[in-house]
Amino acid sequence: MADEDNAPQDQEGAAPKKSPAETVKALLGKPIIRMVLLVLVLLMLLAGTSFATLSYLGVFDTPPDAQNTSEEVAQAGSGEASEPSEGSVSSVNYYPLEPEFVVNFMARGRQRYMQLGLSLKIVDANGIAQVENHEPLLRNKIVILLSAQDYLSLQSDEGRLALRKQLLTEIRQLMTQETGQPIVDEVYFTSYVLQ
Repeated sequence: MADEDNAPQDQEGAAPKKSPAETVKALLGKPIIRMVLLVLVLLMLLAGTSFATLSYLGVFDTPPDAQNTSEEVAQAGSGEASEPSEGSVSSVNYYPLEPEFVVNFMARGRQRYMQLGLSLKIVDANGIAQVENHEPLLRNKIVILLSAQDYLSLQSDEGRLALRKQLLTEIRQLMTQETGQPIVDEVYFTSYVLQ
C-alpha cells in the first residue's frame, strides 16, 4: 500500500506532460528560436532561387564540347574511327575592317553622315593574309560604294540588307579578280550609324 500512496504523489509533484503542439508553441514564443527559424527559411529560399536562376542560365548544362569528347572517348574505346561530319567546317575566321568607315551624304539639302563597321567572314585561314594584302583596295571600293548610296533608302531595313548584299558581291568580285578566289563568305555590320 505504501507503493500505491507514493504513486499519486509522484504524479502530482511532476509537471504535467504537454502535447507536441503545446511544446512547439512554447518554443516559438522565444525570440531566439523565431530568429533562427526565420534565418533558416530565408537561406532555403535564397538557395532555391539561386539554383533556379543558375539552371535557367544553363550553368548546370553539359557544354556541347564535353558531350562530343565523351562520344569520342566511347568511339575510341569501341575501336570505331571518327570521321568528320559532312556539314562541319574546320574553322571560321572573322576579319574586322578597321577603322570604321565614315561617309558623308547630301540629303534634302543637308549634310548627313554614315559610320559603318564591317567584319568579313573568311572560312579559309589562308584567306586572311590575302584580305590583309588587298585591304587598301577593298577599303577604296567600299568607300566608293557607300558614297554612291541614297541616304533615305539606308534608313530602312530593306536598304540595309540591300547594302549588305551589294557589299558582299563587290568584295567577292574584287577578291576573285585579285586572287582567283572569292575568299569572303559573308559581310556583317558591326556598327551602323546614320546621322
